[in-house]
Amino acid sequence: MSDAFWFLLDHPDQRDLTKLDGNIQYVSPHFDRDVYEDARGVSFMNFEDAYDNWRLYGRRQGLEFAPSKNTILKIILKVKDEVDLIDKWIDHHAKIVGLHNIIIMDCGSTDRRFLDKLDAIRNEAVIFQYDKYYDSLHSYDSNKQFFELLKREARYICILDADEFLFGVSGDSISPLFVLDILQHSDLPCFCGTWLSNVKAPAEKAGEIDWDQPIEFGVDENHLLWNSNAGKALFHTRYIGEAQHIGHNIAEKSAARFATIDSFGKIGVLHIFNLSPRITKDRALRHLVSKGVISDGSGATPEIEQILRAKLNDSALSPIEKLYVSRCLDGNAKIMPHNKTFQTRIVGRATTERHEWVDIMRQFDFNKVLALRNTLG
Repeated sequence: MSDAFWFLLDHPDQRDLTKLDGNIQYVSPHFDRDVYEDARGVSFMNFEDAYDNWRLYGRRQGLEFAPSKNTILKIILKVKDEVDLIDKWIDHHAKIVGLHNIIIMDCGSTDRRFLDKLDAIRNEAVIFQYDKYYDSLHSYDSNKQFFELLKREARYICILDADEFLFGVSGDSISPLFVLDILQHSDLPCFCGTWLSNVKAPAEKAGEIDWDQPIEFGVDENHLLWNSNAGKALFHTRYIGEAQHIGHNIAEKSAARFATIDSFGKIGVLHIFNLSPRITKDRALRHLVSKGVISDGSGATPEIEQILRAKLNDSALSPIEKLYVSRCLDGNAKIMPHNKTFQTRIVGRATTERHEWVDIMRQFDFNKVLALRNTLG
């Protein structure tokens, strides 16, 4: 049986993006025939028939294939040297989907501390080296083999950054543990996850983020329009080839046409964008190196700071590049002020919390977001 994904999952030393469309004969030991037959509601003649059905049908439906394991959602992380965020990002999302549904695209990391953290989960999550510019990962055409594989391996997919943390909304409560329930009972082409950005940097302890402390996020209506337009989408694999862009919700016209009013208000993305000056400077510097604005990413030395200050007046730089230059110089993420905020511990604890602010999202007219599609070029 040809089964490239599970072969690569179980053989870390063989992982190579060029093997994604290969005819790799493999049967994963993770598959439990009895569990799958119960989830499928069908009894098969033998193990081979059951496994083949799971390979060709069950994975795309997200059916359970082993105790408490399914393929409803695969989460792809595009990342480079996020040593301050990676442990919590993995912990948070593994509680939602399990490590077997996490795919990490390492975009050229060199920090040994970060690489050691990836090595610790390499046997349980799929990790690929991704040599293109990291935002290229959102393009279906640029990564066709990768996305064609995912179409066979999950019901929904989502591409996140290391500072983005999924959660679901149910009633007046939020929890990362709601996400799969929402997806499992829907066949929508996409869910548009609304960004909620933090308004204060997380507390730190001994030079590291203290995830036990609550983090404050903004949630007023003035920001929901933009944050629902440019948040992150969870796309049904049936539609990803037509959508072309798998990432920001309706920021790209090809993907925007799949959003409906039902796509909004059910999934959120805690965007921990505002970090301490130390982390902000380091992250901004990596962005500038990736974009080719500067060539040296070894640290914010006086020489680099002098080069960056000169770049502020460079008319050839885009607004986003100049924004990263400013962040690298002053360490300020420049979060816009919010009229309404809330505090949550769900990133650190993966618990369920009740919040009155959920009414703001529930009452917001997401038709305003859909109307933005008419302005896309």
